[in-house]
Amino acid sequence: MPRQRAGVLRRFADRTRAAAEPAHVEADEMLRRSGGPGHLAAMYDRIVAVVAARPRAKVVHTSAGRIDEAYQGLLDSLE
Repeated sequence: MPRQRAGVLRRFADRTRAAAEPAHVEADEMLRRSGGPGHLAAMYDRIVAVVAARPRAKVVHTSAGRIDEAYQGLLDSLE
């Protein structure tokens, strides 16, 4: 999972830099107040641990910029 983790952290940073949505800027501000990128990495690790402990959990894999595909993946996982 280290490569996936790095990708998640990079995508968060990319969204922050682009500042296309106010929510992304706010999320970055919240992250900085709560411990910065190390805190985000720790949150990712905790989520991975929760998923590993839940054998019936479904993971929707996404790619940067492919919002419609991510949404379709979510819908497909609910079937």
